[in-house]
Amino acid sequence: AGPEDPDLSLISIQTKDGQPLAVLANFSMHYFGDKDISADYFGLFSEGLKQRIDPEGNMVGIMSHGCSGDIYRVDYTVPAEQRPKPTIDEYTNGLLDIAMKAYAGIKYGAEPMVAMEEKRMTLKYRVPDKQRLEWAQRIVTEMGDRLPKTPTEVYAREQILLHEKQQTEIVVQALRIGDIGIATTPNETYAITGLKIKAASPLAHSMVIELANGGDGYIPPPEMHAWGGYNTWAARSAGLEVNAEPKIAAAAIELLEKVSG
Repeated sequence: AGPEDPDLSLISIQTKDGQPLAVLANFSMHYFGDKDISADYFGLFSEGLKQRIDPEGNMVGIMSHGCSGDIYRVDYTVPAEQRPKPTIDEYTNGLLDIAMKAYAGIKYGAEPMVAMEEKRMTLKYRVPDKQRLEWAQRIVTEMGDRLPKTPTEVYAREQILLHEKQQTEIVVQALRIGDIGIATTPNETYAITGLKIKAASPLAHSMVIELANGGDGYIPPPEMHAWGGYNTWAARSAGLEVNAEPKIAAAAIELLEKVSG
């Protein structure tokens, strides 16, 4: 629905004698989609980093989720039969090849400055109006004590929950390691939001980790609400106020400014 963020970012931590401890990667692409219960390409990438860097040691590889609320690996402008169809292993190995080229050029500082700031924000839910609430109450009453089984029943129950909650508290953080900044959102965040935060960061290198410290739903930029789609349907999966995205982005930028001094 907007621009993609093509950057694969790495933060590498070593012991003072040069032994690898951990590598944190960050990439803005939705999960691949493998099995019902799976660590997906994140797990394959994390294990692949360890095997390529320190197969006999105790290094920890980590792939964190960049801002990919509207980013998936399929180009829908190309007819389905003509699209590339990489397997999850091929996709992961391609990322690992890129990561290892970057890893070879990483420079280490002996005592990087470390800082962290956090902001807790109360945001309102987009609650149902009187007509939708009455519609939802009728359906939920008919359901009784059983769980919802149809999309209609699920959505009706979500309206009741939003009406009961009215608002929620979210957590936004910024961390600094040397000249690297890490901002977080507790949401499924569009790539354009991550790009805005990174562009405004005072630090030389920045990454944004989504779905950190919570799972508070999609935060499409306000103008995207007019497009509709499930990313904007008022439910716990996308229920925050229309202006949640600029508020969260501004908070992340403010925190990056604080940790950078």
